[in-house]
Amino acid sequence: MKKNILLIILFLIFQLCQVLKAYKVLVYSQTLTRSHVILNAKVAEALASDGHNVTILEVEYMEPLTEFEGSSAKGVKKISVRTDLNKAKETIQGRLTEIYFKEATAWSLITGYKNDEDFQNTINEVCEHFLDTQTELIEQLKNEKFDLFIGEQINFCGSALSYLFGIPIHILLVSCPIQEHVSSLVGMPFPASYVPSIYGVPMSDKMSINQRFSNLVATFVHERAFYYGIEELNELFRRRFGSNYPTIQNVVKETPLVFVNVDEFVDFPRPINPNVVYIGGLGFNKTTTKTTNLKEPYLTEINKGRGTIYFSLGSLLNTNTLPNNFIKNLFASFGSLKEWHFIVKISEGDEHSLEMSKNYSNVFLTSWAPQRAILEHPNTKLFISHGGYNSLMEAALSAIPIISFGFFAEQRRNSLVPERNGWGKSFNKALLLNGKEEFVGGIQTILNDPKYAEEAKRLSKLLANKPFSAREKLLKNIRFLEQNGGYLPELLSEARNLSVFQIYNLDILIILGILIFGFLIIFVLLIKYFLNLFIAFFRFKSKDKRE
Repeated sequence: MKKNILLIILFLIFQLCQVLKAYKVLVYSQTLTRSHVILNAKVAEALASDGHNVTILEVEYMEPLTEFEGSSAKGVKKISVRTDLNKAKETIQGRLTEIYFKEATAWSLITGYKNDEDFQNTINEVCEHFLDTQTELIEQLKNEKFDLFIGEQINFCGSALSYLFGIPIHILLVSCPIQEHVSSLVGMPFPASYVPSIYGVPMSDKMSINQRFSNLVATFVHERAFYYGIEELNELFRRRFGSNYPTIQNVVKETPLVFVNVDEFVDFPRPINPNVVYIGGLGFNKTTTKTTNLKEPYLTEINKGRGTIYFSLGSLLNTNTLPNNFIKNLFASFGSLKEWHFIVKISEGDEHSLEMSKNYSNVFLTSWAPQRAILEHPNTKLFISHGGYNSLMEAALSAIPIISFGFFAEQRRNSLVPERNGWGKSFNKALLLNGKEEFVGGIQTILNDPKYAEEAKRLSKLLANKPFSAREKLLKNIRFLEQNGGYLPELLSEARNLSVFQIYNLDILIILGILIFGFLIIFVLLIKYFLNLFIAFFRFKSKDKRE
């Protein structure tokens, strides 16, 4: 009995020591989309559950804070900051709507660079608004004496603020596949010969010479666009806090750990640095039990027909903004597959879709759906998606084949990952503007060919059997960092301090080129000199013979 009591006391002392050693963490959450907010909340909640003292600073970027009221992570303090949202939302939403059906080419990326600059300016204005209106909060956060900062890569306002708040340790959280500018900032290779650009021309990792050229252009353009935004932020903070304020580049390059919201099995293979940790699927149940707690009306709807096909374009894309022909042919496609039942998620207030679908008895519309529960149900046979990464992960974990459209940003690239690995297909959404036949054919191909379902099951098994979960990798690495002083210089690549010329040895190649060119000139001059001597000699000989 005494032995058991002693063990309990020792256990409690150990737990208390863990809490006392815990970090005080600030998570900077940008409301760019719902998925960004959810990711930050999952990271915060996981850290809080491990004994860390976590605060989320939630700043209104694209989505209004009212969308997330009551959604604070368990055990986490949340500070919400409202901004001048309307301008940012209108500008960004308008730009996204413009590019939904535009074909991306190397030339369109170059000519569209101004749009990328406008996007950076818009989100930087949110940061400036924060600095203008939150002076009291800034002082409050300075006094909190946080140990650790975690922030995203779309806008580095949080990274700049972390220095202002006096936070010694900076952690980068990448919300999508690793982008070009992130690779550059932390000194990580981004070989454009086989790693598709995140926002570029949609292509897989097996590229023709033309595709490699387009990918190279896309890689350069988007890296420059983000660096433009970074330099604008540098100027903003130096105007406010003095010319000695450190650049974002200097803050980010010292980050000891980079957490990436990607799973290795649901992305293109690529080289990474030793301080990069993949945590894709964080917060998702990684086992597929095919049991569900579906409630009505979904439970009735999902059991209709030969099987159910679930359709959703995510939370950011408004189905009200899609072209008339696209919606018309989309529902005509569903209606023609009468033996299958479709659960279709549309935006709230989308009367147009309601009107277009009313004559199809095998189509059920809803403005909200329990997506994971639907995908987990054994009667669900296919997921038709926009290609958002969270949707890809949910399909992969649920062993469901997928058809992805890819409307903007990394969605077009994401859509090609299932196609590469055999558990889905990417579909050119522009084809639905002119008819339904090819889309219907694509759906039938996946439903009728068992290889897609088999590959989806294999992927789900791979994810379920991984030696460490995303949560374990996050928590163990943070604890490891804590136990070693918060700094891991052994893992930091020297490439982060090198210029492009040095990284790719272009300076050496230029010097070699100059030397080779110099030797060639000397060689040519010598040949010319000896040739002239030879000609002069023969002329002299000929003259002697004549004399």
